[in-house]
Amino acid sequence: MKRVQLKILMIFLLAASLSGCTALTVFGVSRQALQKEGIKYSKTFDKDISYCYENTLKTLASWEVTIYEKKARRYILALRFDTVFANCIDTTEIGIFFKELEPNKTKIEVSSFNHNLSNLVGEKLSEYLENPSLPPPKILSKKNFGYTRR
Repeated sequence: MKRVQLKILMIFLLAASLSGCTALTVFGVSRQALQKEGIKYSKTFDKDISYCYENTLKTLASWEVTIYEKKARRYILALRFDTVFANCIDTTEIGIFFKELEPNKTKIEVSSFNHNLSNLVGEKLSEYLENPSLPPPKILSKKNFGYTRR
């Protein structure tokens, strides 16, 4: 019985290691890679870190992307931006990192290996964080790029 369990575990590990980006996420390497090597959009806000974190979650929810890992007031990792941005695939990851510089000053970095996506997400998040009286911004409508939402 132990040999069978060991074989199943070995097959799972082999399959995960060959599956690309998803394997990195499963083994917790993705966050560090995005934080160190991803192309970043960075902006500092005159808002507290809780405000920035909660309103970022609200914006991501309005875009209906998948949040697969988060740590309160530190970072959010998300994917499935293909539903709102035509130039990426469903496994393209975004890391949003929060750093409190002062009690009412927060630096946010949006990181992805897709330069256009990190800039667009960063700009749209900035719009909303600077003016929360507006609804969370849309990224892509059905008429843009001839792309329709799934």
